[in-house]
Amino acid sequence: MEDWIAQLENTVNAAADEAERWLTSTLDTVLEASEQAVDRFEKNVDQVLDEFEQGFEQSFEPWAASVAGNLMSWMEETAAPVTQVVDPWLQDHPRCVGCRNYHGQSYGRDTLICAMHPYGPDPDLERCPDWEAVWPH
Repeated sequence: MEDWIAQLENTVNAAADEAERWLTSTLDTVLEASEQAVDRFEKNVDQVLDEFEQGFEQSFEPWAASVAGNLMSWMEETAAPVTQVVDPWLQDHPRCVGCRNYHGQSYGRDTLICAMHPYGPDPDLERCPDWEAVWPH
């Protein structure tokens, strides 16, 4: 009776060894095929991503330059003081030098020269009719 059990045990072990060899061989084949498929997939993905990146850069660069230009001009306007003193001799209002009514402040993009003449005296006149000295006589 022991021969029968030993023979069954040998047969089962042989079948298990054969199944293990077959399974190992099959899994090795599957792994090699999947590695090749993954390599091909990676190459294709790299190629597609390179093409996408080039197209994206070509369309993004003009937009980024435009945004940067607009952002710089906006920052310059934002960083500028709200009011600025304008020296009359540096501008086109030399007749305003020493006048008590002179204001010379910039509000945004408009400069208020004085209360009587917001944009400066009439250029045809040699002297401003409303000029008053800052210093007493």
